[in-house]
Amino acid sequence: SSSTVTVDGSIWRVGSASIAHAATLSVLNGGAFTATGRVDVNADGQQARIDVTGVNSKFNAQNLTMQAGTLTASGGANVRTDEARIGSGAGNSAAAAITGAGTHWSAGALYIGDNGGRGALSVSGGAVVDGGALLAIGSTLSGSNAAIVTGVGTSLSARTLSVEGTSVTNRSSLTVSDGASVGMASGNGALNVIAADFGALNIGAAQGATAAAAGTVRGAIGVYANGALNFNHTSAGYVFDNALSGSGSINLLAGRTIFSANNGSSFNGQTTVSNSTLTMAH
Repeated sequence: SSSTVTVDGSIWRVGSASIAHAATLSVLNGGAFTATGRVDVNADGQQARIDVTGVNSKFNAQNLTMQAGTLTASGGANVRTDEARIGSGAGNSAAAAITGAGTHWSAGALYIGDNGGRGALSVSGGAVVDGGALLAIGSTLSGSNAAIVTGVGTSLSARTLSVEGTSVTNRSSLTVSDGASVGMASGNGALNVIAADFGALNIGAAQGATAAAAGTVRGAIGVYANGALNFNHTSAGYVFDNALSGSGSINLLAGRTIFSANNGSSFNGQTTVSNSTLTMAH
């Protein structure tokens, strides 16, 4: 059986909370839920939910750990966590969907896939996610994690953003498309995007997918070991001027990409151009 707890235009403050058995916590109409400690969404074979909907609706927690289930925020809602883990624990999977102009998730640190679990993050429709000091998509223990950032005005940021998988068949990925942006806001420091072992940063779409309109990445990018930077977009002149380093792979799969003179010479991996155009600017 399932149950729903609704915070409708009111304020509910707790020390900690546990959500399980397909239960739903719904915060709407300007309501506010605050946990001064942990909120755990447990894996018990069912999918629990946290839904935060509408302007000025708020979900606040010191620590959010989702072994399974779904977090959604939409319509101008606000989520704030000191630390959050989406898809935590071996064999578990969880997802977060943040959508709509004015919707915002602020985290001190954010892990998409943790300790053997699988996580998914979708940011769209003008929503903003700030991962704080670190946003990690996968790790050497957690593969097949994905973050998708899409749509004009949509933004994902963190001071360091890492993408890492466990094997060729368990890659993790970050895809930025259709005018969305990944990077720190001006004045907040440089962004370091790291595509490490079996991690991929996709501009437009993933390798093997249909090309899509590109998004932008601001800050330095490192592509290491079995990591990949994929350009699979529909632009006739996508300018890529990020500082680039590492020994992974760059794959140009669709569209015309212009590498500027600002890229530097610190990348010594393999570059493959297929069904696309690479222009080297002077």
